[in-house]
Amino acid sequence: MFAIVGCALIMACGQKSDSAQGNADSTKVDAPAAEAVEEKVEEKSVYLSPDLALNDLKGKVSKCIYKSTDCHENGKVDDGSYWQTEVKVFDVDYMLQPNAKEADWRLNDPRLKRNDKGQIVTVSWFVSDFGCDISEEYTYNENGSLKTKKNNGIENAEEIVYTYKADGSLEKSVSKAAGEGMIYRTTSTYRVLESDENGNWTRRMQTQLCEDGPDNGSGVYENSAKLYLIETREISYYK
Repeated sequence: MFAIVGCALIMACGQKSDSAQGNADSTKVDAPAAEAVEEKVEEKSVYLSPDLALNDLKGKVSKCIYKSTDCHENGKVDDGSYWQTEVKVFDVDYMLQPNAKEADWRLNDPRLKRNDKGQIVTVSWFVSDFGCDISEEYTYNENGSLKTKKNNGIENAEEIVYTYKADGSLEKSVSKAAGEGMIYRTTSTYRVLESDENGNWTRRMQTQLCEDGPDNGSGVYENSAKLYLIETREISYYK
């Protein structure tokens, strides 16, 4: 899944992002000549690989450019807003190419560990500045969609739990973290604003309820605030 931003706990090491702003439009690119001819199947509600399921992408996806930025409660984005950007590239078998030239992960030289279903269960990177690894751990539900994600940072850890609607679309995520004597919880809900012909959302609004409190064992969150994000995806497909 793509990164949740806003009031999520800031880790000591983060992914690199770009500042380009853009709307999410679906485009198509030619598949490499080596791509095998496949029987035409209905793909609007089918994930063609574990990695596409992880990223909630339907159809013959070759690349997805994800962007997000803060917005107002009515969804309006201010001029000059900073857009966090992630690029994910998929090969002709629809598996992630983390070291592809355009992929953001290439700078981190990630190590992927998969289970017997081909699903990514761990992504880890060595951070030379700190001389240690950081990692992300994933679990999945029966539909192959992301169930939990655990971010193991330099000093802190964050766990996110995802729940889905009956149609399989993301309904809510709850992030919990602790660090520097505080506990944090972010509850995010999602509303799709635009989708493409393959059934992939290309623009949605995320509402975050951000809470924090002292890490004294009480589990009480004393402060809360709401934040709003606009998220976009520009998705390219193999023909």
